[in-house]
Formats: sequence, structure tokens, C-alpha cells
Amino acid sequence: MNGAKGTAAWVFVASMLVSGMAGPVPARAGTTPQADRARMFETVRHFQGMGERRTWERQWEAARWIAAELSSFGVHADIRSYDDHGKPWPNVVAVVLGRKEPAKIVMAVAHLDSISDSEDGSAPGGDDNGSGVAAILEVGRALGGLKPDKSVYLCVFSNEEVRTAGSRRFARTARSERKDIEVVVNLDVLAYNRPRSLPVLKALSSHATWKGKAKGLWRAVRNFLYGLAYGDNVLLVAGKTTERALVRTVGKEMRRTAGLNVQEVVRDDCG
Repeated sequence: MNGAKGTAAWVFVASMLVSGMAGPVPARAGTTPQADRARMFETVRHFQGMGERRTWERQWEAARWIAAELSSFGVHADIRSYDDHGKPWPNVVAVVLGRKEPAKIVMAVAHLDSISDSEDGSAPGGDDNGSGVAAILEVGRALGGLKPDKSVYLCVFSNEEVRTAGSRRFARTARSERKDIEVVVNLDVLAYNRPRSLPVLKALSSHATWKGKAKGLWRAVRNFLYGLAYGDNVLLVAGKTTERALVRTVGKEMRRTAGLNVQEVVRDDCG
């Protein structure tokens, strides 16, 4: 999705969706959670300003900032490090404990890193995935100080672009601890709209390697055709065939709450 109206509407739905899946949430007196458009765009600008977030230093910088922002909303957030190739890397994990069934977990996740194959390392990652981080922060702001029935985890993983190392480590740990995770909503690439013409030259010039050029061209053609088929400001909700019911529930709730143009994709190669 693109633009303040579309993005803010989606994040409002995301915050309500996560809290809704986790059960009823007592509302603050006289308030209705709304997405802060200016804050969202500032989050994306902040991430773009960091440049490529591939290095250990940049990812720690991003993780510390995200944890501090979530904490400022009254959400308990910390950094859980894991070892990968001899270095400690950060995952940000914020937890809103449930009132009635705290052992049952609903998760919203994003990733903080970005990567490029260009010689100058230019990968500001505003869309992939500053947009997802902005959504996570708005969900945290909406839930700050509230108590859903089930626990809500807001996670931002490192090294997603490299071996999905951060999310894999979190998943292994959660499995070993027998965490009861009922739902995971992955917030990724939320701020893209198709161009009005097929951007062949841009797709080729944006990458240094032939592999990158081929991948970029394939994505450009795919996204352009999606736009022709579905129109602008489309949100794709995707999942595996075993998650069909969840995909339908998420899509229905988003359409009902904000009237978004939501398309559902159910395939075994999703996820």
C-alpha cells in the first residue's frame, strides 16, 4: 500500500486485528486507538537514514532504537541476542501479557535488516522493511497499557535477509520452550504500489550482479501484472494451505474494519 491514508488505515486494522485475535481488550476511557501517520513516516525516514542495515553495528543500532520506542509506549520490550557466526545479533521482543490465558500467544513480526548487491551498498529499506517496523510500532502504541485475554508478542528480527537467522533462532527457542503460539502475522513490504509503466531499466540498473538484475526484473514484471489485475492500494494476505482459515479471517477482518482492497493468496510456497 502507498500513501498516508492507505498505510495509516492498514496499521489501524493491524493493531485491532492483533488485539482482536488475542481476545477482548479493555479500552482506555474516552479514546479510540488510531494510527499516527506522522510517526509512521518518521519511522520509515529514520530507517532510510541508517542506510543499508546489513552490518552488525547497524542492526544493533536499529534494534536498540526499536526497543526504546516500544518501551516508551508502556510495552515491555527487550533485546534477545543470539550467536551467529561468532557474533551476538539482536532480536527485539516486546510482550503484552494476557489476562486470562497468558500462555497462549498471538504474534506480529517484522525484520529490521536490509541488503543490496550494489557496489555502494545502497539499500535504505524504506519499504523492505521500514514499513513493517512502522506497523509494529503502531501496534505497540495501540496496545500500550492494555491487557488482552491472550499474550501478544511483537517481534522484530535481525538477519532476515541472510539465512532468516533471527527468526529461525527465535522459532527454535520457542519450540524448545514449548511456547503455545496460535497466530503469527508477518508484516513485510507494506508500502509498495506498482509504477504506471513497466520499470525495466530501473529494475536492471538497481542491481550490480546478473543474478540480482534477473531477480529484480522478475519482481518488476510480477508486481506490474499484480497491479493490472487488482488495482492500486492492494494488501495481499498470504499463507500456506494449512493456514487457509486464518488467511480468510485476517482478510475478512481487514475488509470489514477499514474497507481495504484485500486479496487473499493461499499457496504452499507462501511463508
